[in-house]
Amino acid sequence: YFIFQLFGNGFEKSADNIVGIVDSAILGSNHMYLQGRQFVDPEGILSTIPAVSQVMIGFVCGKIIIDIKDNDRRMLNLFLIGTTLLFAGYLLSYACPLNKRLWSPSFVLLTCGIAALSLALLLYIIDVKQNKKWFSFFEAFGANPLVIYVFSCIAGGLLVHWHIHTTVFNNLLNPLFGNYFGSFMYGVFFLLFNGLLGYVLLKRKIYIKL
Repeated sequence: YFIFQLFGNGFEKSADNIVGIVDSAILGSNHMYLQGRQFVDPEGILSTIPAVSQVMIGFVCGKIIIDIKDNDRRMLNLFLIGTTLLFAGYLLSYACPLNKRLWSPSFVLLTCGIAALSLALLLYIIDVKQNKKWFSFFEAFGANPLVIYVFSCIAGGLLVHWHIHTTVFNNLLNPLFGNYFGSFMYGVFFLLFNGLLGYVLLKRKIYIKL
């Protein structure tokens, strides 16, 4: 994917970006992000490659936690993976910009590195030190992750479709917190809204899995 971006003008939001050209030719501009007005779709055909890579790295980290029973070895493996990915992403950023919109390889490596190191830290705090009470809120998300994910997609779409998000942001959050922090607070409230569903399911001991 990096080769595609490097030799296909893949780091620019322009009409000759190879990622946008492929999406436009196969999907059509009407099926692209903002109808192709930004030329690049972060969820397009080629840009799915780094997203899949990100998921696969997550699978590797998950397999480490499942297969290795010793917490010290778990943390060591996650620390080594996280440090390597973080360093690789930082080095690659000199040739490949850190950009979520383009879902650049450097963005994938850097964020996966941060995630792996964060997971190692959480293993130390929760499993080794047994400090679980501060993280009980997140148990609601872990018990029914797929349900909450689907619910968040549907709820987010409905809030946009019914213009509720703009009403809340313009009339409440923006006046109180300003533009940038108001946007952050909208995300926090939406997270809590989704967490409420997870909390209800957890308290009722309802676990929905595939």
